[in-house]
Amino acid sequence: MVHSYLLLLLVCNNGRVTKLSFPNFNITNPIPASICSLKNLSYLDLSYNNLTDHFPTVLYGCSALSYLDLSNNLFSGALPADIDKLSSEMEHLNLSSNGFTGSQQAYNKKLHELVVFNNSFSGVLPANIGDCQTLDNIMAYNNNFTGEFPEKVWWAFPMLATVMIQNNGFTGTLPSVISPNITRIEMGNNLFSGAVPSSAPGLNAFKAQNNQFFGALPANMSGFANLTDLNLAGNRISGSIPPSIQSLKSLNYLNLSSNQISGEIPAAIGSLAVLNILDLSNNKLSRWSPASC
Repeated sequence: MVHSYLLLLLVCNNGRVTKLSFPNFNITNPIPASICSLKNLSYLDLSYNNLTDHFPTVLYGCSALSYLDLSNNLFSGALPADIDKLSSEMEHLNLSSNGFTGSQQAYNKKLHELVVFNNSFSGVLPANIGDCQTLDNIMAYNNNFTGEFPEKVWWAFPMLATVMIQNNGFTGTLPSVISPNITRIEMGNNLFSGAVPSSAPGLNAFKAQNNQFFGALPANMSGFANLTDLNLAGNRISGSIPPSIQSLKSLNYLNLSSNQISGEIPAAIGSLAVLNILDLSNNKLSRWSPASC
């Protein structure tokens, strides 16, 4: 029989339990293996509790599970090498804000969300991430990941909208064109290098501060027409700020500080009507000549 604390909130479908949701219930007891006697259980949320020890392999027996949220607990240690024994139906896996360590294991190809931020994971991402064509979101920030971030992610995933991998040790480059489906990239405080992409038509936010990007900004900035936030501070960007920056009509935040940008600050910046924050400090710019303020 399933433990009593797991009978407090449930959703039934045709008399069968399909969903258990217990966020912030101060649960400390280990997850019982008997939970998997609920053969139709597809959704399990145990976030914001005080669960401890290693990843609960008892969940391997929940064959219908497609949504698992273990975030904001006290789990620790490396993920088991056989974590692929989790349900083959797994689409949403949230392990964020725990104390997990070690390398990531192979991902289920059906994953829609990879949410592992605020842990101490290290090493490279599994090679099979390129096979996860249904990914909507990658949230792996605030870990100790290293190695080359797979370039395929930036252009080949038809459903991917958000990539948040800041505060790691990733290396790699970006392609010249980012998928139009990607709306948010946060990759600050890594070791990425190479040129800034020439086009990312779907991006609203591009935060790539404190990396090693170099070269000039794209001469034609119209490929970033939907940007509201652009942060390239602390790189090695050179050349001048192109007048085409005026095409970024929705830009609210622009930070190009601590680069090697030279020349005049273009009057075109003054035409950005919704620009709220501008930081061009610590460059080699000669003067400020806005058309309007």
